[in-house]
Amino acid sequence: FRGDEEPFRSVGLPIGLPLSSVIPYTHFDVQFLEKFGVTFRREGETVTLKCTMLVTPDLKRVQPRAEWYRDDVLVKESKWTKMFFGEGQASLSFSHLHKDDEGLYTLRIVSRGGVSDHSAFLFVRDADPLVTGAPGAPMDLQC
Repeated sequence: FRGDEEPFRSVGLPIGLPLSSVIPYTHFDVQFLEKFGVTFRREGETVTLKCTMLVTPDLKRVQPRAEWYRDDVLVKESKWTKMFFGEGQASLSFSHLHKDDEGLYTLRIVSRGGVSDHSAFLFVRDADPLVTGAPGAPMDLQC
């Protein structure tokens, strides 16, 4: 500011303008209340991995992001897997388990201020063979 110039005057915003989308909070505090544990299932069964949590501050328009990982690879929704996040819970549902679904599952709650996560292993046993004495399903085939 130079003394010979007039300083900028603050101008009030018109009432009709929407508020900025900048989040005044840089951190969401996530406290896991209930967590999914080590799970044992059989091929073809259904299972839901679910966590309930308390997220503060509780803002309706702005929420942290929930990401699911299997063995540190991001899981994407498909016809066999469905994801839900909201109302204080996050879940990953499998409508038809396959042997390849076995692994270490991690739920990461990501916000601008950091990451909170929880992990547990999902074991998937072979289904009963259609023919008695038949071998189990092969995994990781490559041509």
